[in-house]
Amino acid sequence: MFNKTLQGPLTSSDKDAIWASVSLLTASTLAQIDAKVPEQAWPLVNPTENELAWMVVFDAKRQLWRIVDPSRADSCLRAFAEEGYFGLHASGYPKPTLTELPEEVIQLLGLDGSDTNSYNPYRVAANTLDNILAVHSSQSTVLCYLSFLCLMPHDFRSLLQHKDPYALILMAYWYAHFSQSRAWHIWRRCILECQAVCIYLGKYHNDIPGIDKILEFPRRLCEVGIV
Repeated sequence: MFNKTLQGPLTSSDKDAIWASVSLLTASTLAQIDAKVPEQAWPLVNPTENELAWMVVFDAKRQLWRIVDPSRADSCLRAFAEEGYFGLHASGYPKPTLTELPEEVIQLLGLDGSDTNSYNPYRVAANTLDNILAVHSSQSTVLCYLSFLCLMPHDFRSLLQHKDPYALILMAYWYAHFSQSRAWHIWRRCILECQAVCIYLGKYHNDIPGIDKILEFPRRLCEVGIV
């Protein structure tokens, strides 16, 4: 029925109802995590289909945006859409200088401006994250932080699925910052998976230059235990 609705002509209220429904589905997907301790969480364990379902859901949500566009003038959700997707059009264009991510991370990912011509699979994700990190993480900026997942490029998502250490570093910083909002539907995942990422990188990729210094921040913010 949902697919049939999408294929037909949509009224403004149809579009808003679809977007609201998908947003609730996204929130419930993020809230669902089976792990009780970081040792049971991704990437320390191979993910079940449910553990990385949020990647698929957010990719679908990005595609759905093109159909329903909640930022349109007649949408009752326009204010929320503009808050959550403030970087939708600009995120794909790298800023001359990244200002929020640590210099060690910027250099490690080759985003220090020394090579602007070659393809870099971390560039768009790092640029989006750098924009978001300039915004204080709180209950009122949850949508802004979630835009990082919605704007995640396919190639970067693939790197995460294959546990690429550099992609995991960016995720650790996103988890750590977002955990400060204590948003009910993602706080537990942020803490557990941030801890798991830090443990994973320290265990399997401790040969990365400066990895201990790079992980100081996410380790400090996500050291809270989960009961």
